[in-house]
Amino acid sequence: MSSADFLFESRYGFLGILVTMYIRVSVRTDAGVEFVRQESDNTYLIAVRAPAERGLANKRVIELLRENMATDKRLIMRIVSGHHSPHKLISIEDGK
Repeated sequence: MSSADFLFESRYGFLGILVTMYIRVSVRTDAGVEFVRQESDNTYLIAVRAPAERGLANKRVIELLRENMATDKRLIMRIVSGHHSPHKLISIEDGK
């Protein structure tokens, strides 16, 4: 998947009834201060206080993204790849 065509994917054709957006996230764990910083259109740097064990940091990353990005509570955010890595690919789709 190239960087040009990986931003949006529509499962139901051109009208985009169900649209999925992908973002790349770099995570810093055990941080003193939590933050979400947008580096580019689809790249974010996120610092979390949670340790990188038992999925605690991954859970907090999704929580911070929800707090900072989601104006609609129906959005579904999930980690697509990078569960055991500081570099993650996250999908955001409309939960209608």
